[in-house]
Amino acid sequence: MPAHHTHTAGCLVVRTAPDPEEGLHQFVSRLAALNGYHDPRWLIRGAGLSRVFLTTPCDLTRMVAMLDGAVDADTLAATAYWPLPGAPDRVRFGDVPSGVSPRGLTLARGKVCPACHADGRPARRTWDLFGIAVCLRHGCLLRDGCTACGSAFPLLGPGLPAGRTRCLWCGGPVLAEPVPAPPPALALAAWLDALARGANPPGRAVPLRELDAAVHLVRFFGARDMEAGGRGWRSGYIAKPRMDDMLTVTERAATVLLDWPGGFIDYLERHRRAPDARVGLAAEFGSLLVRLRSALDQPRFEAVLELARRHVARSIPGPTLKPWSFFSVPPDHHGPAGASTVSGVAAARALGVSVAAVARIIAAGELKGESRRMGRRQAHLVDAASLTALTAQRSGSLSAAQAASELGLTSYQVERLRAAGLLHGRRGRGTPAHEYRFAPADLAAFVDQLHQAAQADRAAPPRTHAVSLSEVAGMRAFSLVEVVRRIISGILPVFAAPDGLSGSRGRLGRLMVSRSDLLGQRADPAGGVSLDVRRAAKGLGVSVRMIPVLVRAGCLSAGTRNADTLARRSVSASSVARFRRGFVMARALAAQHRTSTRMVVKGLAAAGVSPVVASDPRKGISAVWRRDDVDAVDLGRVLRRIGGDAS
Repeated sequence: MPAHHTHTAGCLVVRTAPDPEEGLHQFVSRLAALNGYHDPRWLIRGAGLSRVFLTTPCDLTRMVAMLDGAVDADTLAATAYWPLPGAPDRVRFGDVPSGVSPRGLTLARGKVCPACHADGRPARRTWDLFGIAVCLRHGCLLRDGCTACGSAFPLLGPGLPAGRTRCLWCGGPVLAEPVPAPPPALALAAWLDALARGANPPGRAVPLRELDAAVHLVRFFGARDMEAGGRGWRSGYIAKPRMDDMLTVTERAATVLLDWPGGFIDYLERHRRAPDARVGLAAEFGSLLVRLRSALDQPRFEAVLELARRHVARSIPGPTLKPWSFFSVPPDHHGPAGASTVSGVAAARALGVSVAAVARIIAAGELKGESRRMGRRQAHLVDAASLTALTAQRSGSLSAAQAASELGLTSYQVERLRAAGLLHGRRGRGTPAHEYRFAPADLAAFVDQLHQAAQADRAAPPRTHAVSLSEVAGMRAFSLVEVVRRIISGILPVFAAPDGLSGSRGRLGRLMVSRSDLLGQRADPAGGVSLDVRRAAKGLGVSVRMIPVLVRAGCLSAGTRNADTLARRSVSASSVARFRRGFVMARALAAQHRTSTRMVVKGLAAAGVSPVVASDPRKGISAVWRRDDVDAVDLGRVLRRIGGDAS
């Protein structure tokens, strides 16, 4: 076994690449076992990895060097659970494009398949998913602790080296014989494994194609049935159980998710009560429907909520539900068969919004219809075909997080662009009032508008002098909204970078701007350019201390934070240009008449010309006059007379 105090490439006798379905921590543990390390932490320290290398990006150069070219850094990084670019709430998970939420992973313990351990086979990344408690290779249960004493297998640390059969703590057998897994747990694991590989899931499973959404549903429906007060369900929904308890979770979730929609209807009926005197949703279902909406109130779970709404509407008498209730949707919410017009109430139910919102949607032109007076109230008539088209359009739209991932931004930046009117968004169906949805066509139009402004006839600046719009969004010194406005108005040049120069962060990663063009100016509301104090001073050829004085004197126009401080990059470039035409400084007159600035000040004072800015040599302030006032007198003659009197 290699010495524990040396951490060089020579430490590794066996060098291999990770299995395509293996996670980084599983690969490190397997590599340590192959090289005789009983504790993988020696290998981790030798590779220079941080303690949180599995979920936090770090340098893998030393690890690659230790493997002597068996694998490259990008391949190793792809096996880690590092945050996705532009989506900090998601982490990488193999080849899944959207990744998974950290809540969907169970990383508190290491997991071992007894059969795989005996055969020397590598572990699988999918074992870390919440809801998987079996090994699909051998159809047996996974273990996360000693069979005898229950001591946990650490994720990274003294684990299960090859050949070890006794527990380090109790001395008993670490792994018993493989135990066959029950069919529901196998079926659920096969479903999640298919989603992780991008394969087609079973035909009777809930109609989802996103792995993270499926894991979220397993967590919700795998918790124990809601009892009085719901305490048992809440703790089960939040916790990440051990493998023994996870088996029960998977069996509960499989009965609901793999027999769709019958399993879901049975789940709802299991929570039905028989109230004596009270009526209503709470009396019939307790806290189930409230928790269902709270946990699944996202566009990706719209099919689940829609089925719940239909079932509740069919099973509970109509007068029991309020018309504005979320669950008061009739089975055919698009109106009678063959109807060309539906009421505003039916349209509101179909879209998951209020009737007043339907009126606003009609006024905005998003929905074909009309509003008429009917007695003392307003009636809204909506075209059924237009309603169907809008419903389909909204169901295919993207959330702010998805739009941010597509563009290479953050959700906050997407909302800022929408609020500024640069990116079009619509209120989402059945979502909170503050949440907006974004159509793929609107995202494409936004990106195309920026691409049209790109200067294709000019070469992009070198990488050291260029920055992508995705990177600009992460810079606190700049406002992405301001930068986009400057690009659209033609003030700021933008370049479509070639493939080798562009980054990988979304569509805006290919649009580059020069760093020097970003500094010192911004687009003002009037459509011009605003400069910072340094650029304004350089343009006039004066010191920086002169700019606030000229602003207070009215020679320049600029925004102010308070009475004494200028706002950042607020000096109008047009006022700088006007200053040269309308004002003249003492040093310019002194150079013109070949005299000193003191004589110029004295001569203009003798001619009765008052300065706009008085000279103050102690503070370095030069005198400034209006050019028209200076041109009205013969300064040369005045200076000659003053010089003659002095002689």
